[in-house]
Amino acid sequence: MMLALNGALLHNAGVDEASILAYVSESSQQTTHYNILRQRGIDSRAERIDEEAPLYYVGQRPLTKPLLLIYNAEDIPCRPEQNLLMYQSIRHFQPDAPVFLKELPGGHCAGSTHKDENGNYPYVTALKKFLASLR
Repeated sequence: MMLALNGALLHNAGVDEASILAYVSESSQQTTHYNILRQRGIDSRAERIDEEAPLYYVGQRPLTKPLLLIYNAEDIPCRPEQNLLMYQSIRHFQPDAPVFLKELPGGHCAGSTHKDENGNYPYVTALKKFLASLR
C-alpha cells in the first residue's frame, strides 16, 4: 500500500513506476501497523493515521495504477473497516480512481491459505480475474 500511495518510496529505490502494472493488497492494515505502535509503546490495538500509515498518503497524489484491495469477511478486528475506509477515501479524492474492492470469505488471509469447495484458493481466483481485466 505504501508503494502505491507514496511515490517517494519507489523513486528513492530507483524504481520507475511506469514499470508497474498494478498493485494488489491482501488484508492490509491501512492505519499505522500494530508492530510500529508496539515499538512506540502504544497499545497495538490502537488506530493511528500518521506518516507510517497508508491512509495518510491518500489524496497527496493521484492513483494512476490499478489497485485491488482484498480483505476477508471474518478478518482480524478493524481490518475490513480499514480497507473499506481506504477504498472510500481514495474514491473521495479521486472518484475515477482505478481502485477495486474484493471481500473474500474466512479469516485473516484465508483466501491465500485455504482452498474453496472447488479446490481453488479464493485469493488466486480474485487475482487472476483482476489481472485479466487489465488486458
